[in-house]
Amino acid sequence: MIKSRLAALVAKKKKEEGKIQEVQAKEMGLGGGNTLSQYIRTPREPDHKTLKVIAEYYETTTDYLLGNTDDPAKIKTKWVVQLVKEVDEFSNNEKRKILKPVKIIAKRHEEHGGI
Repeated sequence: MIKSRLAALVAKKKKEEGKIQEVQAKEMGLGGGNTLSQYIRTPREPDHKTLKVIAEYYETTTDYLLGNTDDPAKIKTKWVVQLVKEVDEFSNNEKRKILKPVKIIAKRHEEHGGI
């Protein structure tokens, strides 16, 4: 599972940002592109620490890379956790007031290829 998902993430980053595999590997601190290539094309798999580095770099989760979920979205970023904590303190009436625009924004984001 790691191999196909990692290959897709490497290709996506190259397409979106023009960063070849070697550049991506260097930005992660993995040396040259050879390391990523080995993870994609050989039985070699990243250790736990490296898996976390890879997930962070591609803004996904280790669960996604390991095949435990099909959702590549990084669900709990720091700002989302903070937002949830703050909203949790709101009254039910305040929560209802902010929920409507949030739903509109989420729908627009989904319509444009997000989420």
